[in-house]
Amino acid sequence: MAQEGPPFDFSALDKVLDAIMSTPKYEVLVGYPSTSGEHSTKGGKGSIPLATLAAIHDLGAPNAGIPERPFVRNSVINRRAQYTKLLADELRTAYAGKQGVPEAYEKLALVAGNGVQMEITSPQPPFVPLKPATILRKGSSKPLIDSGQLRQAATGVVRHAGETK
Repeated sequence: MAQEGPPFDFSALDKVLDAIMSTPKYEVLVGYPSTSGEHSTKGGKGSIPLATLAAIHDLGAPNAGIPERPFVRNSVINRRAQYTKLLADELRTAYAGKQGVPEAYEKLALVAGNGVQMEITSPQPPFVPLKPATILRKGSSKPLIDSGQLRQAATGVVRHAGETK
């Protein structure tokens, strides 16, 4: 049987779909861009890019006696649901015309950068404890926290998908 009455109006749905399909593709990168700066090495005799230092600590360097402490990876894994909800809510706001799509991604980048900082301070699962000699040298038992430079440099950035800069 044919349905009686006026046909359903899909114009509102069409507008939303058009907005979604015409949205530029963005991605959020979290961690340490090449512009993060340098960390002075022991005794101030040299420096290492913070991005390299973060990778060494995140992935570990067994040959150098540095255990894996996955603070960048775990920050994303531990907060994936939060980030997904945040971006969905922010995109709804953008598609309602209350902000731009880039602003939605910028909010996610800010929150995700803060997530890395929180993971350094309160890692889940906890990090491998420091060796007694390291604690004695540093004067602290907190892994990854010495001057605070690595923690403070963690950030999120937005770029167009596929962009290499």
